[in-house]
Amino acid sequence: MLYKGVDFLEEDQDGNIRISEERQAKMERELEEYENAEQYVLRAGRDAFYPCLSDKARKRIFLFKGEVWKYGVTTKKQEGRYARGLPAENLVYLVQFRGNIHECLVEEKRKIYQYSVLPENLKRTTPLLRPPGNQRDF
Repeated sequence: MLYKGVDFLEEDQDGNIRISEERQAKMERELEEYENAEQYVLRAGRDAFYPCLSDKARKRIFLFKGEVWKYGVTTKKQEGRYARGLPAENLVYLVQFRGNIHECLVEEKRKIYQYSVLPENLKRTTPLLRPPGNQRDF
């Protein structure tokens, strides 16, 4: 039975108030997603210019095939995270690590910070602080 006319609370036969079955199921689905996250990388699929979001002085940056454009984490897999397509043409989505959301966030953070010392970054006249597709350190 609905409690006070709202669809997110129910009163059971003993008069106890609880969240609705639908809301309970939604919470359980979302919590389950946190156990099945993935840390991914978006790499250049071919030698080309790509948007540069990590350095406001550069609008575009040239990447060779296979170079890192972005590190990220999702609980929705590629199909859910990028349902409308990847953020730039010629990017390739690759899973690097699977685990719970915390483990994946730790992996992502390490990779973003370590990007600055990758050989592909150090060869630039002016190296980037983080991958071109990562605006922030998270």
